[in-house]
Amino acid sequence: MSNNKAAWDDFWRKSDGFRHEDVYSLINKAKFDYLKSLIPPKGRSLEVGAGEAHLSAYLAKIGYETTALDYSEEALKLAETNFERQGVTGNFVVGDAFGLPFEDRSFDLVFSTGLLEHYEDPSPIVREMVRLVEPGGLFFSDIVPDKFSLLRAFKSWRRQPDGMDGFYERGFRKEEIEKILADARLHEVEVIPAGVYPPELPLLHRSATYRRLEHAFLTFTGPFWKRLDRTMIAEWLGFYYLAHGVK
Repeated sequence: MSNNKAAWDDFWRKSDGFRHEDVYSLINKAKFDYLKSLIPPKGRSLEVGAGEAHLSAYLAKIGYETTALDYSEEALKLAETNFERQGVTGNFVVGDAFGLPFEDRSFDLVFSTGLLEHYEDPSPIVREMVRLVEPGGLFFSDIVPDKFSLLRAFKSWRRQPDGMDGFYERGFRKEEIEKILADARLHEVEVIPAGVYPPELPLLHRSATYRRLEHAFLTFTGPFWKRLDRTMIAEWLGFYYLAHGVK
């Protein structure tokens, strides 16, 4: 996606991310469930490029002291609304991922969701995020590469949001992500192919009834889709990678 701040502000200003439960709300919950399995019950977290900060809100619910950072003020307005809707509190900071405004070793967990693929070379951002992690703490990111996925099989049929022509996503292979994390001096690095879901049907997805039925179907069949994580099927058809390492 364009890294122009005005374009991001416009994108978030027009976002309708709170309108419904759908496949993406289930994806956020699946990502959080995986992250939760890696972290202690409480701590300090920073989400970089937070957008609506869904995972940070989940962390706040279990007792984390959360900070959501984005360089779009419009994104942070949505993040604050999200926290208010869920009855939790957090810190919201305007900042640049290339120069995070915090001291070294300030957080137990530093993470991003759907951020790193928007940069040709995300290595400086990863190093900056790792700088803020306490020794023994966790770096986590989900990465949505430019590759075929079953969920987005009909992506070309879907109109891009206004102002988002030229949407940029870098293609990644698992080995490339592993090297970026290892070069940032993380250890116990793991990169997991994940996120196999049925195709999103662009025209039908505009229907609230369809989205409710989709949500109910995927909730019922969730264990089946989850079993495909870590498999070659997920490597071929998955929507994202789950990547993490310990400092």
